[in-house]
Amino acid sequence: MEQAVASTPPDARSFPVDQGFIAAQHRPMSSTPPITQNPDIRFLGRLLGDVIRAYGGEALFRRDVLAPNGGTVTTVDNRRLARTAKLAGAPRHPVAGIAMRARLGDSVSEGDPLFTIHAQASGELDYAFAYALANPAFGVRCN
Repeated sequence: MEQAVASTPPDARSFPVDQGFIAAQHRPMSSTPPITQNPDIRFLGRLLGDVIRAYGGEALFRRDVLAPNGGTVTTVDNRRLARTAKLAGAPRHPVAGIAMRARLGDSVSEGDPLFTIHAQASGELDYAFAYALANPAFGVRCN
């Protein structure tokens, strides 16, 4: 009975390399000025606006989640924030998610926004907001 011999792929170093092609691919683009030196700021603004519109614009629905009492933000539960964002429609809708308004260690007053939920549909906003109220992501200790 013959034994099958596994063929090994050739060593990549044994293939001929076109050095001219490699040099052309890694040539710096010296004729293009850095974006920070572009004098036409209006063009950059229009370009940024086009990018935002291409990704779906701004969220149609927003709601702030407020601090239940005044004090210092002592804990932030990232899992609950991620779940809130997902219920709001992220990442399916590029404009959906949360925007942080307070950070760990910040002093907040009662009623200050902790984060804002952004959603593309009112139903998703309602689900996310109900979850955020039932499962607080921020711990605020009274001073």
